[in-house]
Amino acid sequence: MDETSRPLTGLPVVLVHGMRVSGAMWGPVADRLRPGRAVVVPDLPGHGSRRSEPFTLDGAVAVVMAAIDEVGGRALVVGHSLGGGVATATAGRHPDAVAGVIGIGCTFPAGRSAAAGAKLYRAFGAWVGRPGTTADRATEWLFHRLLPPEVARATIAGGLYGEPVTAVADEVTRVDWPAELARYPGPLWLVNGGFDQFRGGERRWLAATADGRLVVWPRLNHISIMGEVDRLVTLIDDACAVAASQPA
Repeated sequence: MDETSRPLTGLPVVLVHGMRVSGAMWGPVADRLRPGRAVVVPDLPGHGSRRSEPFTLDGAVAVVMAAIDEVGGRALVVGHSLGGGVATATAGRHPDAVAGVIGIGCTFPAGRSAAAGAKLYRAFGAWVGRPGTTADRATEWLFHRLLPPEVARATIAGGLYGEPVTAVADEVTRVDWPAELARYPGPLWLVNGGFDQFRGGERRWLAATADGRLVVWPRLNHISIMGEVDRLVTLIDDACAVAASQPA
């Protein structure tokens, strides 16, 4: 799935993918959302149909805003990992367009932990960005190991993209994420697996929100949480009900 939409009924939803994959990862969730709800699944710069575009956070926010405009100018924005960071940045910069945010596995730590993580991901980017490495095969194996077959197939079907990893690491380290959050007054859900490596910043992120909720699903990690399709669909539908009841 590249960018898809459905007839507009109720609060629309924009689903934002994580690093190295594409909007295709959201296919099983998008297919199960309430029939008739408008759903848009864009590809971020450097990924999928936008592979040729350099990744920047500004460019990613512009992509999400274009998706929101496609469904009427206001939506619930849901993102996983990098996509969760892009969702929160979009909300902070364009609060009138974002009815609510669900950020999954995106509570990036700050300080030394962030610097160490960025160094690790730059090294990872140097590996996965080289042709002929085993990175894609290893990633596909991991997805099949940690995700239900339907979700693993959808995630892999959209392709794997190593080129933007270094740029993503630089952007994630540079941004003051709680400051982005602090500018958004609407409802926000921070969702982590109990074993997610990015949980380190969750309390700092939550403290920056005006209307935040922290949801932790035990025994799940950064990848396996995306296999909880029915739970994610229920969460998104419930969040739409909450967000739709807020004043625009």
